[in-house]
Amino acid sequence: MSDDALSDAATGEGGADGAPAMRRKKDIVDHVANSTGLKKRDVREALDSCFAYVHASLSAGNEIAYPQLGKIRLQVQRPDSANPKTVYRVALAKVSETDEADTAEPLEDDA
Repeated sequence: MSDDALSDAATGEGGADGAPAMRRKKDIVDHVANSTGLKKRDVREALDSCFAYVHASLSAGNEIAYPQLGKIRLQVQRPDSANPKTVYRVALAKVSETDEADTAEPLEDDA
């Protein structure tokens, strides 16, 4: 992967219209399968179970704390209005230089 592709993948840049690139389920499954050697079917099942648990926990009012990612919580904006809006708030974990060396390579763009 070129330095530009690494930079784009790490920053989320690279969308056709200048918008941040979107990582889809397939991208995540492919990346995890390639980096772990697991079968894509097994990775997909594990991720589906993981995200179902996260969704249920957040919906129940719990906060998720995952050290490599950060903290995630559900927040309702304008709860008293006719159109309340539910959003996920993510406080990303700070990555130290030693952590960066231990992490897997960012996902490649399909450009």
